[in-house]
Order: sequence, then C-alpha cells, then structure tokens
Amino acid sequence: MTLFKSPRRAIFVSLTTLIGLLFILGGVTLAFWKNEQIEHYNRGMAAYHTLEFEQAVNEFNLSNQAFNRYHERDWLERFIYPAPDRELASLAAGQKGNSLVMLKRTEEAVEAYKDALRLNPGTDYRGVEDFPDLSPTDITRLKREARLVKYNMELLFRNNANLQQKKGEGNKKEAKEEEEKEQIPQLAPGGQPGKGEKDDI
Repeated sequence: MTLFKSPRRAIFVSLTTLIGLLFILGGVTLAFWKNEQIEHYNRGMAAYHTLEFEQAVNEFNLSNQAFNRYHERDWLERFIYPAPDRELASLAAGQKGNSLVMLKRTEEAVEAYKDALRLNPGTDYRGVEDFPDLSPTDITRLKREARLVKYNMELLFRNNANLQQKKGEGNKKEAKEEEEKEQIPQLAPGGQPGKGEKDDI
C-alpha cells in the first residue's frame, strides 16, 4: 500500500512539513531569545544614573556590538530575529559620550558623539539604512535627539581648549587637502575619491 498515489502530492507534503518544522524551530528559538541591544542599553542607563560611568561605557559598547552583529546574520537569522534598532544605537553612542565626559576622557567622548550622529544624522532620513517608513512624529523625535548630541559635543569643545585646538588643526588640514585636490587635475571623470528608556542627559 502506497502512502501517496501522486509524486506531486508527496513532494508537496514533504515541503509543507519542512516549512512547518522551520517555523516551529524559529518559534522555539525566538521564545528563548533575548534582545541584547536593549538589555545592555538599559544596564548602561542604570549604571549612568548610579554614577558608575566606566560600567556604563562598557554596557553601551555591548549594546552597539549587538546592533552591529545584525548585519553579520544570514538570511534565516534575519527572518527569525527582530531587526535591530538604529535609533537606540544612536542613543547608546550619545550616552556613551556623556559617560566618557564624566570620566574626563574627552577625545573618546567626541568620537562617541560622532558615532551617534553617524547613526542619526538629524536630517534627510530617506537614504539612511534601518530607518524605513518614518512618520512625521518619528522624524521630529530623531531630529531632537540629534540636536542634543550636537549641543553636548559643542559644549564639550567650548569647555576644553585642547579640543578646540585639535578641532582647528583638523579643519585646517581638511581645508588644505581640499585645496590640493582642486589643484590636481583629474585623470578621468568621477575621479573623486523593543526598546529601553531613551533618557536625555
């Protein structure tokens, strides 16, 4: 006695069973999965509020490492697990900058603020990856968060003469490179090189 009279039916049942098993496996995996990006961000904020700034920096680093690992996932993992939160990654970088300021590690703080603005530039979100289908309310909130990071960074520069000097030297170097680039003729066209709390500090 044959179980399936038609080979097509046998193939259909086998594929359906396989797909069902994949969904079950995905559901079980997701049930035990923890959102490390959010967990580490929340721990970082808790450490910040208890003045444990070194621990806060470590937690914000771990939060953004979890964000970056998403882009290393294969297609099945991306299908099963939720997408990472770019806004939260920007907030983590900004809060890392605030923590580094409290530790008087000002140059590292500047880099953290730059990372935050790279993730959330505060303008023209249409071409930014991981920011799909933003509502006007979303855009207003993101712009406000970016302005806060810019304010904190400018305040850091104003209060640290050594950073102002390095910033000036960097601007002069960039201007010189641009001037040299304009003077060199191009050889060919085109030759130019689930979230946690989002506290504002």
